[in-house]
Amino acid sequence: MTQTFRKLFAYIFLACSPAIAQEVILSIDFESVTPGPGALSDLSPSFTTFLTGDTIASGVDPATDPQQGVLATSLLGTGPAGYVGGPNTNVQFNAGLGSFFLLTFPGSPSDTAVYLKGSAQSQRVISIDFAIERSTNTQGYAFHLFDAQGEATPQFQYHSYIYILSNNAIYYQDNLSEAFTDSGLSITPNTPYRLTYYVDYDCAKWTAYLTNLNDDSLIPIVSDRELDYNAFTLSGWTTAQSLDIRTYTQNFDLTQPGVFGDRMVFDNYVAAIQAKDSVEITAFNYDSSNGTVTLSWDSETGATYSIRYTEDLTENFDGNLVCAINSGGTTTTYGPIASPIPNATKLFFQVGKD
Repeated sequence: MTQTFRKLFAYIFLACSPAIAQEVILSIDFESVTPGPGALSDLSPSFTTFLTGDTIASGVDPATDPQQGVLATSLLGTGPAGYVGGPNTNVQFNAGLGSFFLLTFPGSPSDTAVYLKGSAQSQRVISIDFAIERSTNTQGYAFHLFDAQGEATPQFQYHSYIYILSNNAIYYQDNLSEAFTDSGLSITPNTPYRLTYYVDYDCAKWTAYLTNLNDDSLIPIVSDRELDYNAFTLSGWTTAQSLDIRTYTQNFDLTQPGVFGDRMVFDNYVAAIQAKDSVEITAFNYDSSNGTVTLSWDSETGATYSIRYTEDLTENFDGNLVCAINSGGTTTTYGPIASPIPNATKLFFQVGKD
């Protein structure tokens, strides 16, 4: 449906094209990898692994020590799986700092970037299966996403942080440098879970939940938490394959060295981008007295919607007018809407299901 008004400015309402299906950018299941210590580096695209801390205790070569690799079988029961830490891991750090980390993630800052905000595929979906085996109860495990800060020479910034402490409690952090929040939840050791992330780049919000793979029960962690536009460039370039898997040694007795005694196994890593379901605008009302418009569209009970706009159909709908509009039932009406661009001669609107 297209309609033009010529008063203070002209509006054109666009009935959206069909939704674009989810596009998987990266999928890793370790089936093609020969199990063994250090085998994560055999993956293509490879996992990048860093071992960071103060001074590594003498007598250990981190290049050959099995602090990470691939197991032939694991608690996940899906064949080969990646791991960090655990039995036969001899890497230790000198006493004094109390917290050190090993991190590994697929992709790198040199990977091909994808422009998500305002695009046809503005949502990112990432999932990974994991289980934590406790031995020394000294390690915390973390997952978080990273995005580019700036387009010319991007620097990467972390957000959407899920942190599982050594006592198995789950904490989260929305944006870098903010305080961690206790979710009130915890995981059970030796239990397989799937962690799923949804990040909406138009609305700058993220959602994460666990699925217990033994009984398929869902465990919501966060829902529609706000991301900070100023912390990193959501409107800039962002990689689609950017889940950082990180483990910390939590040495509370600073007279003892840090050691990676616990182990996390992980498998079935999937990174995808997807479109919001497009919605046809079914009715509109233009108020010529103040130049505002009210939109209506068919909707689903319990769903939320977003309205975006553009001045030129040759470009993306990168103008974010409003997010998270609650459904009104079978029909949703929103307005009055003032022009987001004063003195615009025409505007195209798009309604999408979040």
